[in-house]
Amino acid sequence: MDAMEQKLTNQVLLLALAYAKNGLQVYPTAKLFDLPPDDVEEGLKSIRARGNALCAGDIWRLAVPPAQLEEELRAGAANFVGLGAAHPAGETARGLSLFAKGNLLDGTQVLLEQVRRHSFGAATSAALCLDMILEAMERSALDGMSEESRRQYILTVIDIANVASCFVVKAQEACPLLDKAIHSAKRHGDRRSVAILHIIKAHMITFATFDLSPEADRLFQTGFEMGKSFGDEDMLEYVATFLGFRHFVQGHFPETVRYLGDACHGFTPPHAIYWWELFNAMSSSFVGLDRQAVGILESGWRTAELRSDRLSAAIMRLHLALLLLMAGKLKEALGHLDALSESIGNDSLPFLNMRLSWILVYYHFLSGNLPAARAMLERCAEVIEDRGMGHPTYHFPWMITVLHAFKMAGLPDVPTFGFESELEMALGAASLQLQASAWRVKGLLQLDRQELPDLSRAAFKRSLKLYLTVGNPVEAARVKLDLARASMLAGRRAAAERLRDGAFAVHQAYGQPEWPDDLPRPRSVRSSFSATRAPFGSREHGESDKSPIKNLTDVYQRLLTNLCRSLRVEQGALFSAVNGEITPLTSFNLSATQFESTIFSRYRSWLRKEGVSTQITRRSGPEGHAVCIPVNRGGDRFVLYFCNTYFTREIDAASNAALRAAAEAFCENLQLAERLNPKAENTLPNGGGDLVIMPQVDPGSLLTQNRTMMQLLQKLEQISTTDAPVLIFGETGVGKELLAQKLHKSSGRKGPFVCVHPASMTETLFESAFFGHEKGSFTGATSQKIGFFELANHGTLFIDEVGEMPLSMQIKFLRVLQERSFIRVGGLREIHSDFRLVTATNRDLDKEVTAGAFRQDLYYRLSVVPIHVPPLRMRGGDALHLAQHFLSAFVRKYQRRNVSFSKADLLKIASYPWPGNVRELENVIERAVILVGEGPLELSLNAPTTSELEARGLEEEAAPAMQLIADWPPIAELERRYIKLVLEQTGGRIYGENGAEAILGIGRSTLYAKIRQYGFKSRKHYD
Repeated sequence: MDAMEQKLTNQVLLLALAYAKNGLQVYPTAKLFDLPPDDVEEGLKSIRARGNALCAGDIWRLAVPPAQLEEELRAGAANFVGLGAAHPAGETARGLSLFAKGNLLDGTQVLLEQVRRHSFGAATSAALCLDMILEAMERSALDGMSEESRRQYILTVIDIANVASCFVVKAQEACPLLDKAIHSAKRHGDRRSVAILHIIKAHMITFATFDLSPEADRLFQTGFEMGKSFGDEDMLEYVATFLGFRHFVQGHFPETVRYLGDACHGFTPPHAIYWWELFNAMSSSFVGLDRQAVGILESGWRTAELRSDRLSAAIMRLHLALLLLMAGKLKEALGHLDALSESIGNDSLPFLNMRLSWILVYYHFLSGNLPAARAMLERCAEVIEDRGMGHPTYHFPWMITVLHAFKMAGLPDVPTFGFESELEMALGAASLQLQASAWRVKGLLQLDRQELPDLSRAAFKRSLKLYLTVGNPVEAARVKLDLARASMLAGRRAAAERLRDGAFAVHQAYGQPEWPDDLPRPRSVRSSFSATRAPFGSREHGESDKSPIKNLTDVYQRLLTNLCRSLRVEQGALFSAVNGEITPLTSFNLSATQFESTIFSRYRSWLRKEGVSTQITRRSGPEGHAVCIPVNRGGDRFVLYFCNTYFTREIDAASNAALRAAAEAFCENLQLAERLNPKAENTLPNGGGDLVIMPQVDPGSLLTQNRTMMQLLQKLEQISTTDAPVLIFGETGVGKELLAQKLHKSSGRKGPFVCVHPASMTETLFESAFFGHEKGSFTGATSQKIGFFELANHGTLFIDEVGEMPLSMQIKFLRVLQERSFIRVGGLREIHSDFRLVTATNRDLDKEVTAGAFRQDLYYRLSVVPIHVPPLRMRGGDALHLAQHFLSAFVRKYQRRNVSFSKADLLKIASYPWPGNVRELENVIERAVILVGEGPLELSLNAPTTSELEARGLEEEAAPAMQLIADWPPIAELERRYIKLVLEQTGGRIYGENGAEAILGIGRSTLYAKIRQYGFKSRKHYD
């Protein structure tokens, strides 16, 4: 390393020391900054030699208060702020440099990306980076912050909390930041943020221990009550999501499924990991919706993989393996566990290592290898101790059962997981399911000791009651088998047979619990239990859907969910089939990311074929076994798609008749829902009442005989049916808005045309106008407002003079263009909008980019299809065509008679350069018609001076009309030139409203005589 490189390294390390509240270790620091460990160690020693650092063990800390090094830190920061994202170390250094320069929020966002980047494979480095973020945020002062910065601060704190939830030990450390944000929100009357922050703090406290403390419960209750008071859909869904989480912690799994089922379809907190899907899947499994549960996590981990989110993918896949084990699919689960064992390393998140070992405990237990299971539990305990994690709280009913098996096999207790202590903990747990598992094991202990059967029966009954309350059919059936044995020992044979029959019905439906060898299978099952719950379309399927139906998509979603549960499929979708193309209307455990992936592309051609077919078809492949059911409803064609990846026998065994009956019931229920909910249709927000639509512009303004303009209009038609962004270049007044509107009308888009002029907007107004805002999100936000992005859904968003958009707004605008999603100011829901973007500018954006006034990445994204509109002075005789059109229009509008252009008027129009272009021409003609009296028109035109022409850069591109009088020719020569120009611009056309005869205002015979007189040779169009 040369001297300059060492100096830069030392500056980076000094910045890191200034914000590393827990100190630095060489190897995690090297990983975070992508530097060789030896260079890091040498740099730290160099800083120590100057008296600015000290080392205790392997922890390096700053030896002086950061304030003493402020100037040096600022000087070092200047070297790194300009470093780009292409160099990983540069990004981390850039984030710290932004801190040193006082740019807290931007620096935090840069470093949060580094935390996410390192979370999966370099958790220690990610935790170090998170420590530095927390320290910088704790030091920050909120006094003097603008309203916009304060709102951004609160959103940043929420981002930090979401990221910290992955680091269990960091969850509590984020709480002081939440307190600080709550205090700020209260001071500024931001009640909406106060409610959200209370809920998030309660979540963080609970997530760290998975135990609902009185403090967390109080915070939840305060946040829920405040949130419900707003009454808008976003806040109600936000509250419902966290209500689902609280029910999960308490072991109320049916309620969890009810709340989180809707939330996972319509709402995800910004930047949140897939926790809600995980809790929904686990709860679904516990209440017997095992196929739904597996489908949720299968979709979750594949979607995360497609999005390159390795951490979320690993968490989803781990728990998918667990659900497969619980369903008896050991081989399939082991495939996932083997893959995860290779990717999860020693420096992965402690949670991942601990949970992987834990799930392998269950795998070995089910495989009958108790020593291997115990060895895995020892490894799990070591991870907990080494990483300083608290005792994990769990809901899995099998954990106590495994510890009981160790005890029965004579295996010694595992530290941290002693049998007696875990049993005692479970008996007093907040989770009803954990209590149920503990009472079952207590009954087994009494049964094993040959104690009085009534004691074991009492324990089993208590366990059964709790499992029935929780709604877990498989575990309830397991307890029924235990209770049947105890009843047989007590001489209660009839009761034992009833219990056995009930358990066997569940076994037949789920393949679980495993049937014991010591109990004979019943010859006939008298229980009415069925895993399908009820036939699709029965009343039972609607009982959980008590919330009001919002739109037609909501109807599709609920009906498809009920149908998939009835058929017990893992994944499903409903497509519309129009003109050979398929469009997804709603899905069940299939994400939009999956639909767009190459993995799903192999199914698209099959689905397209089914859209015009009448036959049910099946297909099997590595992704599973699938079936397509074409549906015709009143002339509308749909395709129902179902797929099982793991439970393939069931979908293969379903007869075509049963599938057809289910599809017909789906259509009948859809028709019924539409009749009962006439408002269930897809409508624009606020009924479209707030739309800012560009006023209808006179279509005559696009009249042209100019070859360049005709080619431009032809190009416009070619691109109209695509979704490519269009950037229209042109001077003020050339008709950029009119061209954008024509593009929208030709596109076939059914949504509105929304026209926006952002040049005069402040940054705060920009956010509110484009993103919209929620009620209570800031002072004066007395109601919800829908923004331009949302209003333009399924339509066209036209942004005029985009070159005048300030840089601070450009980055926010770019994010929306990249993701096609946004969040309202003060909002929670990520909103997607399908709009066609058309922008316009009168600036030279290439020069603006070079000057740093316009972002290059935004410029490239806007100008996929550039359109250059020539000024009117470059369009030859178009000024005359347009003038005649405007004259006719305004004569009709203002009811004038016998008004026409004189030859002198036409000469003025042809020779004038029209610096204001078509708009100026229209205004001049309108003013002349309004003011006309009995005499001729008066065209108020002032030709620009030569110096003005030079300033506008027009001399070299002077229009043909200007060349007519450039040398002050005599009248005869001027007439010759003018007639030739008109004939060229009309393409030789004589007749009609836009022919040379009408423009020149002379008779046909006179015109032919002039053509012969002046010797114009080409006469192919002159007759």
